Amino acid sequence: MLKWPNDLYLDKKKVAGMITNIVSDYLVCGVGVNLKSSDLEFASLDIEVDKKNLIKQYFINIEKKPSWKQVFSKYKLEFQRNQKFFTHKNNLRISLENAHLQDDGSIVVNGERIYSLR
Repeated sequence: MLKWPNDLYLDKKKVAGMITNIVSDYLVCGVGVNLKSSDLEFASLDIEVDKKNLIKQYFINIEKKPSWKQVFSKYKLEFQRNQKFFTHKNNLRISLENAHLQDDGSIVVNGERIYSLR
């Protein structure tokens, strides 16, 4: 599952994370995946993965340039699975139990709109 805003979870443990930054006119994307091993607090895919093929497929999917609507509609269906997790804002831990996902990807928690700055 995708935990808001950018973590991938397997069961209840983080197995991967994504980060994006805009630098000048470029979008820089990074993905970290625990393929074989992980810290006790995290999970790993624990399967054989051809790293070169994984990277190749990653770029093939990016080049397809799915629309925000395509990506978001799938994510929105599973957002309720985030309720067991937390996010952080200004060094504070914020429960996602009562978070409401907005159409722009932000969430509203306790009446406050929160955007990911990642």
